[in-house]
This record gives sequence, C-alpha cells and structure tokens, in this order.
Amino acid sequence: MVFAVCFLKSAAQDGVAPATEFGNATLRVDGSRIDATAEIKLSALKPKHNQGVVLMPAIVSGADTLYLPSVGVYGRRRYIHYQRGEGQQVQTVFSSSDAPEVYQYTATEYYQPWMDEAKLMVFTRWFGCCDKTQGENGVELARYIAPVEFVPAQVYMRPDTEGLGLKTGEISGKAWVQFPVNRTEIYPDLYSNPEELGKIRASIDSVANDGDVTITLLSLRGYASPESPYKHNAELAKGRTESLKQYVQGLYKFDEGMFTTDFVPEDWEGLKRKLELSTLEHRQDILKIIDSVKDEDAREAAIKQKYPQQYKFMLQEWYPQLRHTDYRIEYTVRRFTHPEEALQIFRTAPNKLDIGEFYLATEAITDPAELEQLWDTAVRLFPTDPTANTNAALSALNRGDIQSAERFLLQGGDSAQATYAKGVLSVYKDDYDQARDYFTKASEAGMTEADDALIQLVKIEAHGRKK
Repeated sequence: MVFAVCFLKSAAQDGVAPATEFGNATLRVDGSRIDATAEIKLSALKPKHNQGVVLMPAIVSGADTLYLPSVGVYGRRRYIHYQRGEGQQVQTVFSSSDAPEVYQYTATEYYQPWMDEAKLMVFTRWFGCCDKTQGENGVELARYIAPVEFVPAQVYMRPDTEGLGLKTGEISGKAWVQFPVNRTEIYPDLYSNPEELGKIRASIDSVANDGDVTITLLSLRGYASPESPYKHNAELAKGRTESLKQYVQGLYKFDEGMFTTDFVPEDWEGLKRKLELSTLEHRQDILKIIDSVKDEDAREAAIKQKYPQQYKFMLQEWYPQLRHTDYRIEYTVRRFTHPEEALQIFRTAPNKLDIGEFYLATEAITDPAELEQLWDTAVRLFPTDPTANTNAALSALNRGDIQSAERFLLQGGDSAQATYAKGVLSVYKDDYDQARDYFTKASEAGMTEADDALIQLVKIEAHGRKK
C-alpha cells in the first residue's frame, strides 16, 4: 500500500557535499514485513578525494527509529581507507567513480505495531579526513499510514413488544387408527393401533406435561375412504371420530369445551393427490371422472366399471391410507419476564420464546458466540420478522458473514437499525458512498452509533480499510 511518492533534494552545506536527489520512494506493509524503496541519484554525489557521503535510511515514528542498511559514496582516497577496513562501517559503498547513475534502494524488516504511522527518512552525513563530520541533514521520503480497522457498534434492534399478543403454538399430525369393518368402537390393542394411538398420546404429552404450556384446543377430523355408500361412510367417519375423542377424553379428563370434531365421509382429495403423484395407467382419465361426476356413489361406480384393475389396485394399496384422523393440539405459552429465565429457555426450548423474549435473553448473555447463536435461532423461528432479520444480519456482520447478512436484510425492513446494518454491510463491500447515505439516514433517525460510523468512514476513505 503506497502512501507517498517523493522527489526531494537536500541542500548541501557550504558546498561541502553536493545535493542528494531521491525519487519514487515508498514505505509499505505486506503481511508481517515492511518494505522500503527509493531511487537515489548517486551520480549527483561527487565527494572530494578524502570525503565520504553516507545515506542512512530509517523508519521513524515518534520516539522510535529503526535504521535500515546504509549506502555510501566515497572519494578515491576515502574509498581506499574503507577497503582497508578503516573508518565507519557502511553496508553498501561505492567509489565516486563507480557509483551508478541511479541506485534502486530496497530494504525489508519485520513489521512492528509502532510503525502504523511511520515515515521513511534518509539521514545524510558527510565527512572528511579522520572521519570528521562536516555536515548532516535528514529528509522525509515517504509515509506509511496503517489502514483503519472498521469497528461498528454492537447494537441490536429492540422489538416492539406492545403489539405482541398471546404466545400460541400448535402440534398437528395424522394417525391411522383401524376399526373393525363397519364398526366405530376403538380396540386400542389390535392392529397397528398401539403405535397410532401412541402418536396422539405422545403429541399431547409433549405439551400437557410442560408447566409453561396450557392446552386450549384439541381438534380431531376423521376421514373414510371412498368406497361403499357415501351415507354409510359419513356415519362411520362421524362415529369413529367421536370414539377417538372419547378415548382421548378418558385418558386426560379434558373438558368437553376443549374439543372440536369434524369428519370427511370420503377422502377424494387424498385420492386425487395420490393419483397426481403416481404413474398409474389411466390416472388422467380417473381424475377427470373425479372432477366431473358430482355424486360420490356414481363417481365410485364409474371408476370401478371403466377401470376395474386400477380400482382394485387403489382399493388394496391406497384406500387404507385414506382412512385416517388428522389431529391438532393448540396451546398457549406463559411469558418469561426475567433475562436469566429467558436465556435458560433459549438454551432448552427456544420455540417457547417470542421475539421480545429473545431480545430479553440477550441481557443475560456474556458470550459473543452465544449471542450470535441466539439471533441465528430467532431468525429460523421467525423468518419474516423484521427485528429477527435485522439482528441476525448484524450478528452475521459481526462474524464477517457478508452473504448471510445481505440475505437477512432483504426482510429487515427500514428501521434505523436496519438502515445502520445496511451501512455496515456497504462498508464491508467497500461501497463507501452507499455506506455514507445509510449512516446519514440512521443518524437522522436518532441513532448515535451511526455518527461514530460516519467518523470512522472518513478515516477509512483517507487511509483505506484494514481487511
């Protein structure tokens, strides 16, 4: 990263030494090293026979100085003394007659933090007989100003809890409870009923045994397959649904008002879905009969008569699956009002929390990694909520996940925090004009963190951003 290009002349003192000319000087950091380069016009240095000129480049910052390898140009007699090992030691020395026109100086050292605002200086000293100094000066050739590390404020959007109503949830499923032919009474220990009734019980138990949850409704809807007279199927579906309700009520002693029941005499919609997903021969013709013949008994008779093989297949393979009960358990969850309690629920059962309680839990979090996990969980549970998306975007930006942040902000809304997050994202994408617009809007909306971001942005535009 180049921060200066210089072409300077140092004035000679009393004609003792000629002017020293420099060009194209740089000071840059590359990983763990700092590199210094400069063009030095050595042909301009014409010391007398007993004179020498030493150029001592150095990296300087405040009270810290690191000298780099030096370069000297000596007159004929002074150069002979140097070859004999007399006088001061210089890393690279030329005689005045052999000095190149332009010397390409390079030096590399290990980078140290104090060099973040360092200068590349060249100190020139000239001397005569017996190494007696006759004059010296120093010039600045280049500067290295470290890129600025962008540190956005760790700020999250507080949700509006005023509009949050009851916390509700539901569990739904299907059970294939089997009944004797043309009967409505349940035999819990026959067929596959232990497993199917167990599914319903497990669903109810998962909330009934939770002290934070109150069941408010248990809905049952029974389905029969499309065979036999429609009226008879309606009686079977209704009776079997009522039997299942009584079975559940006997186990849990729920109030009558907690139940709703419904039934579908013949599950033609289920049959249509199976046909549409199958490769059964004549399936399109059978679908046309289902859609065009309104009377259920006539519909079944037409399929049975025209496509007896397909009807037999459906009767044996599909119809048992159409005899099922859909169940739904609705419930409410109590509110959590203390940060520590909300955090514990997040760790064990995050689906019990609403977006306000997710925010409440952040007050008890000390681990940044857990804070990121919290908002990642919140946005999965509330994928369209602007607060969850904005905070998940800010969390993603904190860990440098630009792609996720951009996706979350599509549903982050236009709040001050979302606008601020878009500004942070723009900085990471090196779109500083767009970032300035977003930060300005967030600042105008009263977000003080955006003011600090604007100050940082000025420094970044001047010196670059540390990647």
